[in-house]
Amino acid sequence: MPDLQLSDNSRIDGSFRQGETSILQLGGRFDSIWYGPVRTVGTEFDFTTSKLPYRPEVLAQASVTSARQVVPGLGRTEKFVVEGVWDQQRINFSTSLAQSGTTNRATINGALSFLPRTVEVVFRQSGLHLLDKEYTIAADNVIRISDYGKRLDIQNFVLSNGNQRLSAQGIISPDPRQPPLQLDIANFDLGSLNSVIDQRLGGRLNLQASVSGIYNELAVNSTLAVDSLVYEGVPIGQVAGRGDWDNPSGQLRVNLDVARQQQRVLAVTGYLAPGSATQQFNLTGRLDDAPVVLAQPFLTGILDRLGGTAQGELMLTGLFSAPILTGAVDVQNGRFTFGYLGTTYTFADRITFTNTSILLAGIKLRDAQGNTGTVDGSINHQGFQNMSLSLRAAFRKFQVLSTTRKDNDLYFGTAYASGTATVRGPVDDLVVDVRATSEAGTRLALPLDNAAKAQQATYIKFVNRNLPDSVKRRQAITAAALAAQNKVDLSGIQLNMNLTVTPDAYLEILLDEATGDVIRGAATGQLRLAIDTRGDFNMYGQVEIVRGAYNFTLQGLVNKEFVVRPGGVITWNGDPLDGQMNVTATYTQRTSLAPILQTTGNAGTGSGSAVVPVTAVMNLTGPLLLPVIKLALEFDDAPSSLQNDLASFIALLRNDEQELNRQVFSLLVFRTLSQQNAFTSVSLSGQGNAVQNSLGQIISSQLGALTSQIDQNLEIDFNINGLTADQLQALQVRLSYSFLNGRLRLTREGGISNTSTTTTNTGITTTNQSSLLGDFSLEYFLRPDGKFRAKLRYETTPRTGDLINNVNQNQARAGISLLHTEEFNSLRELFGREKQARRARNRERAREVLTVEE
Repeated sequence: MPDLQLSDNSRIDGSFRQGETSILQLGGRFDSIWYGPVRTVGTEFDFTTSKLPYRPEVLAQASVTSARQVVPGLGRTEKFVVEGVWDQQRINFSTSLAQSGTTNRATINGALSFLPRTVEVVFRQSGLHLLDKEYTIAADNVIRISDYGKRLDIQNFVLSNGNQRLSAQGIISPDPRQPPLQLDIANFDLGSLNSVIDQRLGGRLNLQASVSGIYNELAVNSTLAVDSLVYEGVPIGQVAGRGDWDNPSGQLRVNLDVARQQQRVLAVTGYLAPGSATQQFNLTGRLDDAPVVLAQPFLTGILDRLGGTAQGELMLTGLFSAPILTGAVDVQNGRFTFGYLGTTYTFADRITFTNTSILLAGIKLRDAQGNTGTVDGSINHQGFQNMSLSLRAAFRKFQVLSTTRKDNDLYFGTAYASGTATVRGPVDDLVVDVRATSEAGTRLALPLDNAAKAQQATYIKFVNRNLPDSVKRRQAITAAALAAQNKVDLSGIQLNMNLTVTPDAYLEILLDEATGDVIRGAATGQLRLAIDTRGDFNMYGQVEIVRGAYNFTLQGLVNKEFVVRPGGVITWNGDPLDGQMNVTATYTQRTSLAPILQTTGNAGTGSGSAVVPVTAVMNLTGPLLLPVIKLALEFDDAPSSLQNDLASFIALLRNDEQELNRQVFSLLVFRTLSQQNAFTSVSLSGQGNAVQNSLGQIISSQLGALTSQIDQNLEIDFNINGLTADQLQALQVRLSYSFLNGRLRLTREGGISNTSTTTTNTGITTTNQSSLLGDFSLEYFLRPDGKFRAKLRYETTPRTGDLINNVNQNQARAGISLLHTEEFNSLRELFGREKQARRARNRERAREVLTVEE
């Protein structure tokens, strides 16, 4: 046995004892066994036999176990066990086997009986757990093998699960007078095959076949029907057909129809010749509004989510390993998604199939907004192997990107552009060249924080630890498969994008998305984005900010939006993380100048105590992720009478960087300027303490962020205006819960403590329970985008009384209101008559609000 190999350190032990009863014992263990393509790991066997002298009867028992196996056709299997007991004329056996990484397993029990010139096999208490379904073998089955193995008599062999049934009954014999073998598949759910074939199928399969003449003139006659066939979520229709084997020519004659709504949409005729060396396929398909999704298996990895219908005629010839498809079809309402870009396009045009290519001649594509582009070229192949693309595209204001961070964490967003593009090369080594100018509607994000794991991070996760291991394994496999399916694989693609960035585009540079540290706005400039076949991403060029904002965050204490001054530049010369910036951003807060002018005569006067805009200036230079920050304060709108006093203060800041930093920090955190050295004696008590009030704001925001993680529909806002025992009565809590996908919102807000009031005239103290109840409102979005809303409110929170008119403000109040909001860039746009196309776009956007993930 030259194909048999055993691993080192294998062992076989045995003994033979002869006496009144002869006993032979053998046992052994093999770490690995190879026999051709079959491999086993951790195999053990045990064999014992005994025999009385001068008697023909033999008693034997054997068992074989193996931890893991590799078997052609089954893949990787595990936990193989077979046991047999030979007693007189019968061997009772049991065996089991499981498929690795799945829930598939088999348990087969039965007996072999040695009858005169016949071996009889009966299966008892046997079944298969296949694709999460239990199939059992009928109890009254029997298989008889006779005539030296040439005659096989199968009776009532039925494998069933509910109303699903696979059965075989009949005789295989050299005698042509014997009844044929009947095979029957009834009500088989095609969805059970999804995890095996990696395609999404649906429908019920029924098949009947009659097989005879295996040893002489083979004859096969079969009928097939699929009720409500569904492929990749698209209803195909009712499938009916038959196949008949023609023995002289060695061909299986095929006649197949697909019908939808009582109308035939696809007819396939011809033959299959498995034994032919040149033409195993010879089929003709006539399409009459046939679903385009039927072509999905040929285009997987290039175009996804095919849709539409087709008319025409196609011929399938060639070999099973290298099919040839020729003909032409006219596509109506065609649709596909280009996986690398995440964009979906529609078209209605002719597609031509030749021996080695799929031709696209001037195909006009439309994006989701109705903008058009033109594609020319071909998809080349060799028997639908070694697919390669040679495509050219020209477009204007066309959607060229529609991805989220889950799809691609190098860059993502929505992009509209005008320009040209070429795609060429094999599908595993594509070269994509793009020259384009950004257009209105573009929203691009460049994540530089390397924090993909920060997506949707939650404080609380609920885990069901009572699930069986098989269910947990299946859930893990499903989650991994979905993650891999949704992720855009950029390995094997070389992307060169030369972009002219215009102020029409909205850009975001995510420095730290988890904390909200983001530079965003409009810019102008030239960028070149390059991705090599290993997936390495590089950027080159410079953009100048026209208008924008910078969200500045600091350890959770500061989260302020700075306005970026026009003229700032960001430059890249390779690694996106090594970009260089020179940006100036400002934050303006109206505050009193009194704290910094107390040493002058103007402090406390009308001018000194006036509230004026004070601007914190932040200049960021150097690396994007670790810039050098220089701070400044500007008092450009301060009264002219204070300019002299401010000049001395500005000079002080210019010479004392530590004091400058303290003042900017005070303005950002406490929204006020501070006296010199104010932070050296800060007390957390007192009515008007700025530190105390700001800490209250920080606690409020952190509590609100924590509670929002419990339920995405639940919003709880806390407003703590003080930290002392008395001030805790000022705790304000707002609870909001959304229904109907966010269109209906119930809100409660107000305090949560009882309030006591003393009547001046009577001196009687009363407790107002209404403050516990708070104010309630019910708001409904009449349109999904929220432009029209209706709001019903009921308020119980006490208000300050009107002593002049003797109005009691503690009474409950109710009201209803209607709200309409509209975005516009000019009064003409607001009051002018909208065009029909604009109305259609607004309706489409309204529908997308509830479905598009932000």
